[in-house]
This record gives sequence, structure tokens and C-alpha cells, in this order.
Amino acid sequence: MAALLSPKKLLAQHMAYLYNIVLLPRLEFRLQTTLFAESTIKCMVSPMLSLIRQKASFASTTPLSALFTLLPFSIQQAFGYAKSLLLFHLFAPVRSLPMNNQVSRMSDIQLPSSVSTLYIDGSFLPISSHSLHSMAYAWTAIDSDGFILESHYNIISSLFSSALRSEIFALLHGLDSLPQNSKITVATDCAQLISLWFTYVDVPFIPRMLKESNYLLWSLARAITSQKNLEVTLIK
Repeated sequence: MAALLSPKKLLAQHMAYLYNIVLLPRLEFRLQTTLFAESTIKCMVSPMLSLIRQKASFASTTPLSALFTLLPFSIQQAFGYAKSLLLFHLFAPVRSLPMNNQVSRMSDIQLPSSVSTLYIDGSFLPISSHSLHSMAYAWTAIDSDGFILESHYNIISSLFSSALRSEIFALLHGLDSLPQNSKITVATDCAQLISLWFTYVDVPFIPRMLKESNYLLWSLARAITSQKNLEVTLIK
């Protein structure tokens, strides 16, 4: 793409638009089925970033950190974008390879078998120094007597975040904290989450799920519920 655009009489703003609207969505499409190392992603986007430097009359040695701040318009940081799509692969410290085709765990928490209900929230923002643009999620586990067993929250990358995506992360992390063979009720205020759960998770696999923007997250939800043999009921 960069080689094709280099001789064109385009402004830096035009290049940034093509980078944000054309290149990154193509990267998102590839990331639905492929995991790339940071070095690979940099190789994909560096020609376009070099062209943006050139069109903006910056030196070729201008570091990326300066490029993101000096330009009077916005360009996305590609690896952060990839992390926002594949956060569940980068969520926890590196662990040993999973055995018997088990997915790597997102959560280090192990809830007791007495847990009966998970309350999840994808719009929770803890009091901290994090950017106001950051998304976060939280969940609370209680038993049948109403006692709080555990609570957890975490921050999600602000790049391409959404309320639905953060709600899915809350659900995934909570489910991954459950013991095997749990019967759990999940309370959420997100009607879309419940609808998509019944469309993509609580049914046999359908190819249409591959077109869903959060396809990887729904695939993980299917894997967790299957491997832990969970009986999940979502309520609003």
C-alpha cells in the first residue's frame, strides 16, 4: 500500500485516514484467525508510518512516540490496537503450555463451589490515575446466602474499546474463575450481551459467528463453558 501511495500527491492527513480506516481494519480481519508478534505488526505498518512522516515533513528518524503527539490529527498505535482485539491472549503472565487441548486461563482466581451468582459490569471505572478514556470491567461473586465471596476489576485498553467488549471481558474472567461443573447465574445490565450469548454460545457453532467483531471473545466463552462443563444462566 505504501509503495502505491508514495508517488501520489496526498497530504499527511490523507495518509493518516487511509492508515486508520483501511490498513487497521484489514489488520483486524487478519487478527480474527491469526496471532501476530509485535515485530510482525510493526513490519506491516512501518511503511505507512514512514510515509506519514514524509508527507508531514518530519525527519525519517522521528520516533513513533513523537509522531503520535506532534501530528495535529490522530493515528492509532497498531500494537495497542491488536492488544485490544486479542487481550485474552495477553491477559495474564506467561504460563506453561496448556495440556489436553485446554485453553490458557485468564484468571488466577479460584472461586469456591458455593458460588451461585456473578454480578458483572462493563462500565465500572475504579478510582485511579488511569485515563478517562480507559474501559474497565468488574465482577462480584456471591453465594446462595448473599455473602460476597470475591470481587475483581481490571482495565481494558482504551483503543477500540466498547461497553459490550468490556462486558464480555467481565463475563469471561468471571466464568474462568469458577470451579468445574458449576451452575451459575450471571446478572448483567447489558441486553445485547444476553442476546449474543444465546446466539453464539448457548447453541451449536454457526459460521455466522466468524463475522462477529468480537468473534475471538465468543470463541473463548464457548471454550470455557465447554471445558469447565458450566451451566450458565444470564439474567438482566
